[in-house]
Amino acid sequence: TALSDESRRRDIVGALLGIFAVFIQSICVVVSPITVVVLAMKRRWVSAVIAMTPLVAYVAWYLTYQKRNDAYRWDIGGSYPQARDIGLFFDFTWHTLSRTVWQSAHAPIAALLIVLIVSGSVHLWRQGGERRIILISAVTASCIYLAGFTWSRGFVTLRTFQIEVPSRYASVIAILLLPIAAVGLARICAPVRAKLALSKRAVAVIGVTSLAVVFTFNTYQRFDSHDTDMEIAELARNTIFVAVDDPELASKPQTDFVFGESVFFDLINSDLLRFKRLGWL
Repeated sequence: TALSDESRRRDIVGALLGIFAVFIQSICVVVSPITVVVLAMKRRWVSAVIAMTPLVAYVAWYLTYQKRNDAYRWDIGGSYPQARDIGLFFDFTWHTLSRTVWQSAHAPIAALLIVLIVSGSVHLWRQGGERRIILISAVTASCIYLAGFTWSRGFVTLRTFQIEVPSRYASVIAILLLPIAAVGLARICAPVRAKLALSKRAVAVIGVTSLAVVFTFNTYQRFDSHDTDMEIAELARNTIFVAVDDPELASKPQTDFVFGESVFFDLINSDLLRFKRLGWL
């Protein structure tokens, strides 16, 4: 039927977008199998098979490019032993949640966000249908990813180097959880709006103003460390160009770090040779 044809086209377009998304944001590697499970539970077998395409593309990439000898991989486990416990998972989770809305981690922000997520989750769960499925998928993917981040990066980040959780980790969780938190915020603010008899225009102004304030504070914090960041960037650039111009670069151990033993800079000698060969340097 025409409806079935349209549904199939949407599945195919969704799968193609999923393939594209996997290579942009790694959260899609987790979302993809969850989507397949949800579709299988609804007995949409053809759609489930189509939805597996992004995961198949990722596995193919991993088994071909990522397994090559000159791929961007090395083992730092021996140099930086990691001890994982419940406390580490708790710390990494609240730090990551807080970083989804603020430049630095603060426990009250994480606590407030959890309250909003719970409120939004309860509301979406009660509505049932597709919204309940989306809720389950988003929360499940977030939990899996938080566990994965903690296992692979938590100890080095919070214990070894004692630095903030990288914003790129927080952004993955923000994609899935902030919309749920927004639902919770709207639900909590509804009685206040009714009591104050606020118009839709007033609510819109308050919402836009709040977003502007958060954006301004985050921007200020970024520019507050701008000079230091630029100094580090200039030093890194000079180090890279000196290493690239070294005639003995090809004979050096290709898995050695360009910046000594610093894992802050994810760059090894084979990367420089590959970038030079591609004309990027």
